[in-house]
Amino acid sequence: MIFQMSAQAGLFIAAILIIRAAALNRLPKTTFLLLWGFALLRLLVPLSFSSVFSVYGGIKNTGGGARAEFPSWSGEAIIPAAELATAQTGNTAYALPLPIAIWLLGVLGMSIVFAVLYIRSYRKLRFSPPIRSNAIVDGWAAQNRLRRPLKILESDRITTPVAIGLIRPRIILPKTMDTGDARLMEYVLTHEYFHIRRFDMLWKLLALGAVCIHWFNPLVWVMLIFINRDLEITCDEMVVRRFGAGQRTAYAISLIGMAARRGKISPLYSGFSKNTAEERITAIMKFKKHSILIVLASACLVLLLTAGFTSNPVEKADTGDRGEPDTIDDTAQIGSNDSPIVLATEPIAEFTESTEADITLNETAEHIDIAQRIHPVTGEMFWTKVDWTTGEVWVRADEGEPWSPQNVGEANNTGTASNEDEPEHIDIAQRIHPVTGETFWTRVDWTTGEVWVRADEGEPWQPRQDEG
Repeated sequence: MIFQMSAQAGLFIAAILIIRAAALNRLPKTTFLLLWGFALLRLLVPLSFSSVFSVYGGIKNTGGGARAEFPSWSGEAIIPAAELATAQTGNTAYALPLPIAIWLLGVLGMSIVFAVLYIRSYRKLRFSPPIRSNAIVDGWAAQNRLRRPLKILESDRITTPVAIGLIRPRIILPKTMDTGDARLMEYVLTHEYFHIRRFDMLWKLLALGAVCIHWFNPLVWVMLIFINRDLEITCDEMVVRRFGAGQRTAYAISLIGMAARRGKISPLYSGFSKNTAEERITAIMKFKKHSILIVLASACLVLLLTAGFTSNPVEKADTGDRGEPDTIDDTAQIGSNDSPIVLATEPIAEFTESTEADITLNETAEHIDIAQRIHPVTGEMFWTKVDWTTGEVWVRADEGEPWSPQNVGEANNTGTASNEDEPEHIDIAQRIHPVTGETFWTRVDWTTGEVWVRADEGEPWQPRQDEG
């Protein structure tokens, strides 16, 4: 599932990067932040939904019938029949597949690397002292309050301002910064303030979690880089909105001054970096208020891309070569036994060959059950077909072969068959008679073909009487 999720998210990331390269300065910057959020959701949450907008339906249609499957949560564990048969013996030790083992080692390794980086950053900045007796800082702090306690500190171990912390946020300024420059301090503190107010640290932690899980996918690493860039660009846009478009040039100049300090950007906190300065300055100088039409178009773009790349295609009924749907509606309620049954979900081809019993049943009728099973003795796969109105049972080795009547052993005429402690090759189910509409219980032994019935639960079983 992880590898399928990663492949699906990788296509989504590639689409975001293409649109970002073409329209970064034409759309609201929050558009791309929202898209990154949905990409993270696809990477971290093993849930999916079906949509007519899914691009994978087109992949399926152009792939020569190849099926594009992506993970979805159905609440049930799907176990291959062969593995189920092996697990039932209870004698075979479970071996972790090699690809899964390699993936888990990669997850552990990346988690250790980022944990070490966090500890080093924490040790480097934990003893930073607060800035005291500074009228500019005190005045700004009085006008920009948070519900969380915000501290403004300084350190001689950094060269550019940074914002860290989720619960106890801190803005840390380098000691070499001119804290007497009122305009520069306003710009820097406001920029870091927006990082803290939006919980940008949470974005970074989620992105790091996605990288740890999908470390093998290079597009996820690219996503980490561009999430950090877009967090900075959207903060720049918020600063320009606060101070007005008339101060774009002054803010860009201050940004150039910060970038010249060659600060190292870290995935663990928000800060200035020379690597992204040119892109940010270009975005600042091209800032403009967007019309309602552009905002609505951006919202539609986010919805369409998310639906297209995070959803599975809507499954359509396979009509076969005849152009008519021919599927089985299995409404039987299975009893308490846990026999290894895999119900047939594919359309059943029209029966054209006759057998020794001259079978002419309509296989789409509700009283006909077709299922693939595992023989409890030999372990071989075979198919069964039961007519619950007559008790007739047919078998075949592979799908597509003609049906043969099951060799029925001697019926249990004692009428005392019980549903307690039934072996795995015994099926018990409650059914509805297609003619009378009455409910009744059936008990089938798939190794001998014997069928018993009873009217109500608790009554003794009676051997099925053939009706001709």
